[in-house]
Amino acid sequence: SGTPDPSATPVPTAPSGGCSAGGTVLPLKAPFDQTSGYGPRESPTAGASSWHPANDYQTRETGTSSGRSGYSCGSPVLAAQAGSVTTAGGYTVSIRSAAGYTISYLHMYEPDMEVRVGDAVTPGQEIGKVGSNGPSTGCHLDIRIDVAGSTDARVAALPQSQTQGAPVSGYVDPETFFAAFGVTLCGGECRHASA
Repeated sequence: SGTPDPSATPVPTAPSGGCSAGGTVLPLKAPFDQTSGYGPRESPTAGASSWHPANDYQTRETGTSSGRSGYSCGSPVLAAQAGSVTTAGGYTVSIRSAAGYTISYLHMYEPDMEVRVGDAVTPGQEIGKVGSNGPSTGCHLDIRIDVAGSTDARVAALPQSQTQGAPVSGYVDPETFFAAFGVTLCGGECRHASA
């Protein structure tokens, strides 16, 4: 995971865990920072991808610096949209929308997962806690969106990973996905990873 850029200009966003256009909410409560973006990157640890089909976010403890010691495990992970749980195990919870795309939340510890396969979830519902399970450099949430089979025109129009040189297909940049639903994923107090 990279270091957040403290000079990034804050952008207004939906309230933490609050509904916005299309029933989409932020997956974490503020404050949080983006520590690794979507696309090519230097693999930060063994087993991690060098083409990242996701964004990584770390929650900040209130009153701490933005250094690694200020990030914490155990913060609630919230369902960004309604759907049905298709995976809840290992270090991943995946939720498939009625429109056919899947939002996955990675690096949680299984005992911290609050949902099971087949559960229906609502936007803002706690589905687990931020962890550092699997190929990870510390406590963070990896959020990725697989749009293969989507029937939503907004989602179908987004550039997919295979058109951007990725070895995996069907993924879209989480920031452009959330923007399609009227939500700024990394805005307000959120700082973007430095390039």
